[in-house]
Amino acid sequence: MLGKPLHVLRIGSGPRYLHVNAALHANEWLTSPCLMSFIEQYASAYAEGRDWNGHDPSLWYRNWTLWAVPMANPDGVELVQEGVLPGHPYYEELMKWNSGRHSFRHWKANIRGVDLGDQFPAHWEEEVARRRITGPAPRDYSGPVPLSEPEAERPHSAG
Repeated sequence: MLGKPLHVLRIGSGPRYLHVNAALHANEWLTSPCLMSFIEQYASAYAEGRDWNGHDPSLWYRNWTLWAVPMANPDGVELVQEGVLPGHPYYEELMKWNSGRHSFRHWKANIRGVDLGDQFPAHWEEEVARRRITGPAPRDYSGPVPLSEPEAERPHSAG
Protein backbone atom coordinates (compact mmCIF):
# COMPACT_ATOMS: atom_id res chain seq x y z
CA MET A 1 0.00 0.00 0.00
CA LEU A 2 1.12 3.54 -0.68
CA GLY A 3 0.07 4.98 2.67
CA LYS A 4 -3.47 6.02 1.82
CA PRO A 5 -5.76 5.53 4.81
CA LEU A 6 -8.56 2.99 4.85
CA HIS A 7 -11.54 4.63 6.46
CA VAL A 8 -14.17 2.69 8.36
CA LEU A 9 -17.53 4.05 9.36
CA ARG A 10 -19.80 2.68 12.07
CA ILE A 11 -23.53 3.28 12.28
CA GLY A 12 -25.75 1.69 14.88
CA SER A 13 -25.42 0.09 18.28
CA GLY A 14 -27.12 -3.24 17.82
CA PRO A 15 -25.92 -6.71 18.73
CA ARG A 16 -26.04 -7.90 15.10
CA TYR A 17 -23.10 -6.89 12.91
CA LEU A 18 -22.94 -6.21 9.19
CA HIS A 19 -19.70 -5.38 7.39
CA VAL A 20 -19.75 -3.83 3.91
CA ASN A 21 -16.75 -3.09 1.68
CA ALA A 22 -16.82 -0.94 -1.43
CA ALA A 23 -14.16 -0.76 -4.14
CA LEU A 24 -12.52 -4.00 -3.07
CA HIS A 25 -11.74 -4.50 -6.76
CA ALA A 26 -10.09 -1.41 -8.24
CA ASN A 27 -12.21 -1.35 -11.40
CA GLU A 28 -15.38 -1.46 -9.28
CA TRP A 29 -14.73 2.02 -7.86
CA LEU A 30 -18.32 3.07 -8.54
CA THR A 31 -19.40 1.02 -5.51
CA SER A 32 -17.82 3.68 -3.26
CA PRO A 33 -20.21 6.52 -4.15
CA CYS A 34 -23.09 4.04 -4.07
CA LEU A 35 -22.21 2.96 -0.51
CA MET A 36 -21.71 6.57 0.57
CA SER A 37 -25.11 7.52 -0.86
CA PHE A 38 -26.73 4.65 1.06
CA ILE A 39 -25.03 5.74 4.29
CA GLU A 40 -26.00 9.38 3.77
CA GLN A 41 -29.66 8.51 3.14
CA TYR A 42 -29.81 6.10 6.10
CA ALA A 43 -28.15 8.59 8.47
CA SER A 44 -30.36 11.44 7.30
CA ALA A 45 -33.56 9.42 7.77
CA TYR A 46 -32.40 8.28 11.21
CA ALA A 47 -31.46 11.83 12.29
CA GLU A 48 -34.79 13.22 11.06
CA GLY A 49 -36.82 10.40 12.63
CA ARG A 50 -38.54 9.48 9.37
CA ASP A 51 -39.15 6.23 7.54
CA TRP A 52 -36.85 5.36 4.68
CA ASN A 53 -37.96 3.06 1.87
CA GLY A 54 -40.77 1.77 4.06
CA HIS A 55 -38.52 1.01 7.05
CA ASP A 56 -37.82 2.63 10.39
CA PRO A 57 -34.06 3.41 10.56
CA SER A 58 -34.20 3.66 14.37
CA LEU A 59 -34.99 -0.09 14.50
CA TRP A 60 -31.98 -0.81 12.30
CA TYR A 61 -29.85 1.41 14.52
CA ARG A 62 -30.95 -0.42 17.69
CA ASN A 63 -30.70 -3.93 16.22
CA TRP A 64 -27.68 -3.67 13.93
CA THR A 65 -24.17 -2.25 13.94
CA LEU A 66 -23.09 -1.49 10.38
CA TRP A 67 -19.36 -1.31 9.69
CA ALA A 68 -18.61 0.17 6.26
CA VAL A 69 -15.31 0.60 4.41
CA PRO A 70 -16.17 3.03 1.60
CA MET A 71 -12.98 2.32 -0.40
CA ALA A 72 -11.06 -0.84 0.46
CA ASN A 73 -8.53 -0.51 -2.39
CA PRO A 74 -7.60 3.19 -2.75
CA ASP A 75 -4.27 2.58 -4.52
CA GLY A 76 -5.91 0.29 -7.07
CA VAL A 77 -8.76 2.74 -7.66
CA GLU A 78 -6.28 5.55 -8.27
CA LEU A 79 -4.41 3.33 -10.73
CA VAL A 80 -7.62 2.55 -12.65
CA GLN A 81 -8.70 6.17 -12.77
CA GLU A 82 -5.37 7.93 -13.34
CA GLY A 83 -2.93 5.35 -14.68
CA VAL A 84 0.74 5.37 -13.75
CA LEU A 85 3.72 7.46 -14.83
CA PRO A 86 7.47 6.89 -14.58
CA GLY A 87 8.62 7.77 -11.09
CA HIS A 88 5.77 5.86 -9.43
CA PRO A 89 7.26 3.39 -6.91
CA TYR A 90 5.67 0.43 -8.75
CA TYR A 91 5.87 1.77 -12.32
CA GLU A 92 8.10 -0.94 -13.81
CA GLU A 93 6.25 -3.77 -12.08
CA LEU A 94 2.80 -2.41 -12.95
CA MET A 95 3.67 -2.03 -16.61
CA LYS A 96 5.06 -5.59 -16.68
CA TRP A 97 2.06 -7.07 -14.85
CA ASN A 98 -0.30 -5.14 -17.18
CA SER A 99 1.53 -6.50 -20.27
CA GLY A 100 2.86 -3.05 -21.20
CA ARG A 101 -0.63 -1.53 -21.52
CA HIS A 102 -1.00 2.04 -20.27
CA SER A 103 -4.72 1.63 -19.64
CA PHE A 104 -5.55 0.05 -16.30
CA ARG A 105 -9.34 0.20 -16.67
CA HIS A 106 -9.66 -3.59 -16.29
CA TRP A 107 -7.34 -3.77 -13.26
CA LYS A 108 -8.98 -5.50 -10.26
CA ALA A 109 -5.98 -6.00 -7.99
CA ASN A 110 -4.31 -3.75 -5.45
CA ILE A 111 -1.15 -1.81 -6.31
CA ARG A 112 0.97 -4.93 -5.63
CA GLY A 113 -0.98 -7.06 -8.10
CA VAL A 114 -2.98 -9.04 -5.52
CA ASP A 115 -6.72 -9.54 -5.99
CA LEU A 116 -8.13 -8.55 -2.60
CA GLY A 117 -11.26 -10.60 -3.23
CA ASP A 118 -9.03 -13.69 -3.12
CA GLN A 119 -7.26 -12.79 0.14
CA PHE A 120 -9.75 -14.39 2.51
CA PRO A 121 -8.53 -17.49 4.41
CA ALA A 122 -11.69 -19.54 3.76
CA HIS A 123 -10.86 -21.98 0.94
CA TRP A 124 -7.80 -19.93 -0.05
CA GLU A 125 -5.84 -22.98 -1.26
CA GLU A 126 -8.73 -24.10 -3.48
CA GLU A 127 -9.00 -20.62 -4.99
CA VAL A 128 -5.25 -20.52 -5.72
CA ALA A 129 -5.47 -23.91 -7.46
CA ARG A 130 -8.55 -22.85 -9.43
CA ARG A 131 -7.12 -19.51 -10.58
CA ARG A 132 -3.63 -20.82 -11.41
CA ILE A 133 -2.11 -17.32 -11.29
CA THR A 134 1.31 -17.63 -9.64
CA GLY A 135 2.42 -14.01 -9.36
CA PRO A 136 1.24 -10.42 -9.33
CA ALA A 137 -1.28 -9.65 -12.07
CA PRO A 138 -4.18 -7.32 -12.92
CA ARG A 139 -6.62 -9.88 -11.48
CA ASP A 140 -6.99 -13.29 -9.86
CA TYR A 141 -3.63 -13.55 -8.05
CA SER A 142 -4.49 -14.61 -4.50
CA GLY A 143 -1.20 -13.46 -2.99
CA PRO A 144 1.54 -15.52 -1.35
CA VAL A 145 -0.65 -16.35 1.67
CA PRO A 146 -4.12 -15.37 2.90
CA LEU A 147 -4.33 -11.88 4.42
CA SER A 148 -0.86 -10.95 3.11
CA GLU A 149 -1.99 -7.51 1.95
CA PRO A 150 -2.30 -4.45 4.18
CA GLU A 151 -5.83 -3.81 2.87
CA ALA A 152 -6.90 -7.29 4.01
CA GLU A 153 -5.55 -7.03 7.54
CA ARG A 154 -7.99 -6.85 10.39
CA PRO A 155 -8.21 -3.34 11.82
CA HIS A 156 -6.28 -3.00 15.05
CA SER A 157 -9.03 -1.11 16.81
CA ALA A 158 -12.61 -1.24 15.64
CA GLY A 159 -14.02 0.93 18.40
